[in-house]
Amino acid sequence: MITRAKKAISVFLAVAFLLPLLAGPLAAAPAANDPLGYYVYYMEDQGQFYFLGTNPSNQVVKLDFKTEREFELVVKKGNQVVWKYSDTKEWAKTPKQENFLPGHAKFYKVDVPKLPAGNYTLNAFFAGGPSQGSRVAQTQFSIGNKGWQPPVENSNELSYRLFQLDNQELMLVVQNTSSKPVKLRFPTAKEFDVIVFNSRWNKVWQDSWNHWYSPKGKTETLAPGQAKVYRTKLPKLSDGKYYAYGYFYGTPGNNAVASLSFTLDRRDSGGKSGINWDIANKLSFSAWYNGGKQPQIAFEVRNKTNQPVKISYPMSKAIKVVVKGDNGFSWSYGTGAALNTTTQIAAGGASYSFVYLPQLPKGNYTAEVYYHPYSTAKPAATTDFRVR
Repeated sequence: MITRAKKAISVFLAVAFLLPLLAGPLAAAPAANDPLGYYVYYMEDQGQFYFLGTNPSNQVVKLDFKTEREFELVVKKGNQVVWKYSDTKEWAKTPKQENFLPGHAKFYKVDVPKLPAGNYTLNAFFAGGPSQGSRVAQTQFSIGNKGWQPPVENSNELSYRLFQLDNQELMLVVQNTSSKPVKLRFPTAKEFDVIVFNSRWNKVWQDSWNHWYSPKGKTETLAPGQAKVYRTKLPKLSDGKYYAYGYFYGTPGNNAVASLSFTLDRRDSGGKSGINWDIANKLSFSAWYNGGKQPQIAFEVRNKTNQPVKISYPMSKAIKVVVKGDNGFSWSYGTGAALNTTTQIAAGGASYSFVYLPQLPKGNYTAEVYYHPYSTAKPAATTDFRVR
């Protein structure tokens, strides 16, 4: 359902541009009178569940929580409940009320519990809105191999992110997220490493295979907010799915500090379109223009298959919209996030993105929507519209 015009546009823009990045299945049924939008995701590379509640309406929604608990997440395997978030927490029984302003969002992160290999369903419930007691969002996810372990950060002062830049390169970012300088101590000249496994969990490549390191150690200070960036080029690997783990040796511990699942598809990597045919054969795309006081371009990604489709966003990018008019006016906007993300669209399901347009002069326009998991060079969908 297309959202209505927004009063708090400046606030809602952050939410609107976040949704495409996390766009996942919405296979649930909130109450008919519920103006809120709900989204739930399994973030495999982060080892977390994300639950997002938004107010895309132009009205203030009064939230009435019966206790301090604001939401519930339930994991099922088949019809059996195997985990509840509420079983891990205790909340005060004090009720509370809150005004949920137009364009605002509530964002919750929960660590994924230890689960055996298998297929699961994640159900989300929101305790304060008109859909109290009803499931408001749902997604399916899989734990594919018991050998997978979430990365363990070996410092509370540092954050780690592993990115896929393209089919040839990975990047590990180590950032000091504290308010104090962090001293790094490297036992040798080796500062980082990246190990890649294929879908059968065979090690296929390791960055340190190609390097010689001096045994001489060193120390270094990383200022607050400062980051170290390491880039490594992948060898020629077969098309398919891979799992990468990043290691950092400036702090104690030998565990992986970041992980990433990614897919290689080089069938058209040398062509102009750069199309990911695996995605192209499973998904369909459409775009349309919504007029009104706050015009927007809407973009739909639909799963054409009867199986869930997992999507990785290269460079943390989701979509880019380019608008061109016959009057010479042009405008573009690309969405991005602070971390690399993957998501999943359920069988037959769809995800939606909404990008708000600036004030356009009168004329005829064409909007091109680039969906980065599909191609960064060829539009996934286009739409024509007129501004009178």
